[in-house]
Amino acid sequence: DGVLAARRRDAANACAWDARRNVDPFRGRCDLGTLPGVDAPGKCGDACDAAPGCGGWTHVGSNCFLKDCADANWRGPRAPGATAGARVDAAACALARGDAP
Repeated sequence: DGVLAARRRDAANACAWDARRNVDPFRGRCDLGTLPGVDAPGKCGDACDAAPGCGGWTHVGSNCFLKDCADANWRGPRAPGATAGARVDAAACALARGDAP
């Protein structure tokens, strides 16, 4: 059905990661957990997808820092070598996944 396909496409777009290099928009806040041995930013995003309550992440070296907030401060401190990700539209993603209150 066309309506269902459109909703799935909208949900996928809202839940996509806005990933940016050389910045840590979550520095010092929203810490959910740290995963060592994660060798690529994309895998950090995958780990966040699988972690309940994860709304963003920062990958540095081989460490993935999961965050429980999604309000990325992209104008925040530069962090050479880091890659961070936040949902394209966190509110729409939560609704699409049934996570919204």
